[in-house]
Amino acid sequence: MKLKDFEMAVIELAHEGVRLTIPNVVASLKVKPDQAERWLDDLAREDKLEVEIDEDEAIIYYRVRGLTVTAEKGGVGSELAALGDKAMAAASLGVALGGLNRDKASPLPKDKRKSLLAGILLGLFLPGLGLFYAAPWLVAVLGTVGIILVWKLLGWIPLIGSLLIGTCALGSALLGGLYTAEFNRTGKRAKLMKKTSSKRRLPPGR
Repeated sequence: MKLKDFEMAVIELAHEGVRLTIPNVVASLKVKPDQAERWLDDLAREDKLEVEIDEDEAIIYYRVRGLTVTAEKGGVGSELAALGDKAMAAASLGVALGGLNRDKASPLPKDKRKSLLAGILLGLFLPGLGLFYAAPWLVAVLGTVGIILVWKLLGWIPLIGSLLIGTCALGSALLGGLYTAEFNRTGKRAKLMKKTSSKRRLPPGR
């Protein structure tokens, strides 16, 4: 690896949210510690990196000058936190949609009704596929295929991929809740927002 290659690799690590300490750089780029330290110092002397000191942890790390970190690499902990945030969003959504089942007669006995929370969570954690729980089959198939196609086209783009999967998950959770509520209301896999007849009745004698 040459210095120019090292520079590009370091910028990529920083963009992914990896703190540029010597051990992190060594572990990620598979270079020797003394070589990593020398190259990091060279980049700092060229004003491409800034040297920072974390007094709490008593470590020296580097920042890429002018780079805005838009992602954070936190391993399993960050993944669990992200899932937790989505679960909280789904729970809030469930509370909001809960009113859809209230004050509306359902042809289904309670033991035959589908769980609104399950519909939301399945839509959240299985975007598209979760719609098979209560949505019409065609809607579920088209939703799943659509998400797969969009992911194939745009999922590889940094940041857009993460934003895309989050948007798809929340949208799928919303639809999962709505279709589950509609299933419980009608007793079947029904479309949303059915058009109803709005003929105005004429007063008697006219």
